[in-house]
Amino acid sequence: MTKVAIFSRTPLAAAPWELYKALRKYTDIDVALINNTAQYADGRRFPYHLLMVPNNGAAMTALNESDLWHVHNYLTPQLIVAKKNQKVIAQFHSLPRLGNWQQLMNFADQCYTISQPLQEKEYGLKGLPNIIDPDEY
Repeated sequence: MTKVAIFSRTPLAAAPWELYKALRKYTDIDVALINNTAQYADGRRFPYHLLMVPNNGAAMTALNESDLWHVHNYLTPQLIVAKKNQKVIAQFHSLPRLGNWQQLMNFADQCYTISQPLQEKEYGLKGLPNIIDPDEY
């Protein structure tokens, strides 16, 4: 069975959460969602599966045991240290002026943005849709 770890530094308006739920519901992929935080500075909270906090063995185990990482927007030091033989897909939601997108592009095996004209133009990448469960909306 393929193991996938979805990683996001921020909740990204729950886009990684929606992808996580859909993969769990509609595929046989063993998937984990790992966030650095589950809330924004303004206090908005979002659902999460695992948090990347000190001594969270479950989050590190999910990263270490995964065949593929789907990383959203930011490359973090934890990912650089943890990477072994995993393939990495990077997906960019924000605009290139935010974050360390160039480092993540260099780290990833494949790069995409979201299917939005502005992001596709700014990054010069193919867009992927944000996945949602049609039964929920």
